[in-house]
Amino acid sequence: MAFLKSVALSIGMILLGVAFIAAPMALFKLGLLPPLQAALGLGEKPSPWVSPPGMLLAMVGGYWAYVRLIERRAASELTFRPGQALFAILLAVGLIGAPVLVLYALGYYHLLSYAGVDGIWAAILILISAGVLEELVFRGLLFSILERQFDTITALLVQSVIFAAVHMSNAGFGGLIDMFAGVLIGAFWTLLYVLWRNIWSVGLHHAAWNSTIVVTGLPLSGLGEFQPAAPFRSVFEGPVLMTGGAAGPEGSVVTLAFAAVATSVVLWLAWRRRAIRVAT
Repeated sequence: MAFLKSVALSIGMILLGVAFIAAPMALFKLGLLPPLQAALGLGEKPSPWVSPPGMLLAMVGGYWAYVRLIERRAASELTFRPGQALFAILLAVGLIGAPVLVLYALGYYHLLSYAGVDGIWAAILILISAGVLEELVFRGLLFSILERQFDTITALLVQSVIFAAVHMSNAGFGGLIDMFAGVLIGAFWTLLYVLWRNIWSVGLHHAAWNSTIVVTGLPLSGLGEFQPAAPFRSVFEGPVLMTGGAAGPEGSVVTLAFAAVATSVVLWLAWRRRAIRVAT
């Protein structure tokens, strides 16, 4: 009975938290963005220079309100730590960049041309907004609520599976390898959150990881919508296990090997620093 009560309470709080985040985002997109764009002479189509920053402020504000009003605590995870954030960005570029370079060197990826950087900056703004949103929902809400009700490992496993399942709807995903990739990468970002307890640092790591893939011109998580904005044009050939196929580098066993090592290291660091909460 106690277990079912904890599950029900967790689901209720997660749904309430999502509502707190979604409401100001909807208010901005439907109520504030159109007149703002009209005032700036930007037309009816959402501008990538206005919409992502505005959505970012709205979602963070909604999450802050949920934490303060419902959980009744300070939202310390929203404190911006510049040094940690910079390290997180560099770590992401190195962690996903290394396997991608290996795959170029092995001949599975081929660089075709350079297309310029005009489109990438707007794409990066979108990726930052999307990365922070996923961290607010999956780590700030889902993982954190489950961790308080149960323990770190239970919350880690449940959240990682849900994270992977949600991403399986992306066009390039569908096999067991893709599901495993989603679970592993989701677990890695969750363990970074366990170690740092900071939404901005993990969110910028997430965004930098995605941006690094987009820069190459390869598919990002099965999505091809960012490829036209890429500074480089690349193609892949060879076994899907190596290239990742339409899922992009995240579906490659080379990337998974790097991610598995990184996840193991972060898990060890979190355990050593006693950041992992156990059931009592």
